Amino acid sequence: MKIRVTILFVYFIFFVNHSQIIIEDTEEKNYTFLKAISVWNIDELQNVYLIQGNTLIKCDSSGKQLFSQSIKSIGNVAQIEPINALKIAVFSEEQQSICLFDNTLTLNGECNYLDKYGIRNAKLIARSNRPNLFWIYDQFNSTLLLIDIISNKTIQKIDNIKGLILKDEEENEVEKIQEFNNHLYLFDSKETIYEFDQLMTSSGKFKKHSKKIAFWDNQLIEMEGNKTWITSLINKEIKTYTSTDRNPKDIKIKGKFLYMNIENKILRFALKSL
Repeated sequence: MKIRVTILFVYFIFFVNHSQIIIEDTEEKNYTFLKAISVWNIDELQNVYLIQGNTLIKCDSSGKQLFSQSIKSIGNVAQIEPINALKIAVFSEEQQSICLFDNTLTLNGECNYLDKYGIRNAKLIARSNRPNLFWIYDQFNSTLLLIDIISNKTIQKIDNIKGLILKDEEENEVEKIQEFNNHLYLFDSKETIYEFDQLMTSSGKFKKHSKKIAFWDNQLIEMEGNKTWITSLINKEIKTYTSTDRNPKDIKIKGKFLYMNIENKILRFALKSL
């Protein structure tokens, strides 16, 4: 598969004590792929992983395609979760499985089917900072599980998430889960983010402004239209800034880089805080 690669490299500087964001555009390269991108992620070395049709693709930080692998047998992929520079996890909601691939995109053993943990309908996964552990949200059972995919053990299980956390609100559901700095964040489909420590003790909740969300340097970054919200994870103070409206479908942050997915492109920005 031929892929034309371009990356936009932009300095994205936040002035904490001013009510604006200054964006200095310095075009360097573009990632441009043949098809629109819906499932993608970045590892700690800035390698890019994405799905194009039935193919899993890995590109390095310069945009060069390193490896590709057919994943037709896995079914539709819902998430790609880099574990480290040598391993990624691919979650298929269709087949209710997590498959591990090495750094050459070779399947590492057999896929891990989630029914063995009593999971009926895994909707979301999130990698834990602890080795081999993944958070799984079972929408059918309204259960959050922490599992070890190597030893096949359930480490933690929290039942009745919809009742205990979402208070059985109609038309409200868990939309995203993510672990950051040893805290788990649960995002509902309305406007609330719930924070928990490693023992699943509540650390509070705060307002969500957008579905385009990424963590960076003890902060939560949200983007919608020409607005950017930065929430301190320490004191929950929220600052609002005006920014260029690029209308991304999704954003991710790895290291000091912000990535945006816009149709069949991935744009990269350098983050600098002053």
